[in-house]
Amino acid sequence: MRYEISTQGTEAVLALSERFTAIDAPEFRGVIHRFGEMAVRTVIIDLEHLEFIDSAAMGLLVLVRDSAVSHAITMRVRAPQGQVKKAFAIFNFSKLFDVDP
Repeated sequence: MRYEISTQGTEAVLALSERFTAIDAPEFRGVIHRFGEMAVRTVIIDLEHLEFIDSAAMGLLVLVRDSAVSHAITMRVRAPQGQVKKAFAIFNFSKLFDVDP
């Protein structure tokens, strides 16, 4: 997993690329922890360049979403493509996340 974080005011964008799998869990948790330190109110997970996501990584997204909600942080997912988009459809993630095309 590769990632890039950008912020503007109280909004943060986490752009993921390549593959997001269970192996990336410790690093991903560390990245998400940084958002709490940044005092953001909105987090956008940009998946436009993510090529693959496994079920463990999808579970991490759900945990992050739950944590965000408990801290009054809005979380959206942006532009899933290919296999990632199919996985979101299979697991009905549109019911859990606001998904921007």
